[in-house]
Amino acid sequence: RLLIAQTLEDDLKRLDDAVAAYEEVLAKHAGSSAAKEAEARLARLKGKHLELRMERVLGVAQAPVLRVVTRNIEGLKVRVYRLGLEEYFRRKGTLEGVEALQLEVVKPDVTAAWAFEGYRPYALLEADRPLPVQGPGGFVVVAGDDDLTATVLFLVSDIETVVKHGSTGDLLVWAFD
Repeated sequence: RLLIAQTLEDDLKRLDDAVAAYEEVLAKHAGSSAAKEAEARLARLKGKHLELRMERVLGVAQAPVLRVVTRNIEGLKVRVYRLGLEEYFRRKGTLEGVEALQLEVVKPDVTAAWAFEGYRPYALLEADRPLPVQGPGGFVVVAGDDDLTATVLFLVSDIETVVKHGSTGDLLVWAFD
């Protein structure tokens, strides 16, 4: 029955039926290795999942887009804060750790609500969402619902680079404003 549940989930994308099949495996084969696998898959399918990804630093001429990956979240509340990158870097010596900033006490520069078209319980959804930011800089994006929140540092640069690697191992980097 575990193989049937896995086929329902992975190949046929019949997630409601897969959840029922995993629950049946748990009920009929408690304590077995199949039940442990079914329990892990059920926890993943029933649990909430949220990822925010900035695929790369964007140039100012490019549309700012954030990759959002969710499961069991119908919509997100989004807050965007402009970050003084130079000051932050001088204080911390790194750009890491923005998720630890106490942003609850700061008014966001932009707020938005994102709903997901085609939402289905248990389904993993991926979407590219435009960010309402303008100009170069660093932006801390916080998105979540009542239970789960994710934070990402989103970078927009006014410096463009072209990198070429030569056949003899030479490297040419051309940076321009």
